Amino acid sequence: PITSYQSGFNLIELMIVIFISSLLVTIAVPGFREIFSNNQSQSTAAELFRAFQMTRLEAIKRGAQVGICPLNSSLTSCNNGQWINGWNIFVDENRNGVFDQETDTLVTTHPALDTNIIVGPNNTAIIYNSSGFLLQGFGNYQVSSLNCTGNNVYQLNIATNGRIGLTQSSCP
Repeated sequence: PITSYQSGFNLIELMIVIFISSLLVTIAVPGFREIFSNNQSQSTAAELFRAFQMTRLEAIKRGAQVGICPLNSSLTSCNNGQWINGWNIFVDENRNGVFDQETDTLVTTHPALDTNIIVGPNNTAIIYNSSGFLLQGFGNYQVSSLNCTGNNVYQLNIATNGRIGLTQSSCP
């Protein structure tokens, strides 16, 4: 007599593997979302930190008053701007502390941020003088994500001498 052996999975074994896999995915996906969200807030805080530093260094390099301001929803001016819309770094040629398209020199524009990020306070232009000291906008700027967990709120502290500090604190 010839005996034949069948190899492979039967239907019950396949169903068990699919069930266990779906359980693992259900448990793992929310954790990945939190990690992604918290990494987004960290990278945004680092971007804003670099932008504040660049603004200060640009003021020293040019020997002029230089500012950074959050853009408004039309992305054309800084009036009623929000950091989430992006920002302009500009040479404040007329020294009025406000970005004027007609008179000021635009250094760079940063594109809009992800809508999952919260940055505040808004409506605040930060202006440095030619020595790198702050003329306007000192204080704390907070960066976090909508789904913030753990210690993933970032505070950018701009002192009157123009120095920028970055600290981390717990989510609300």
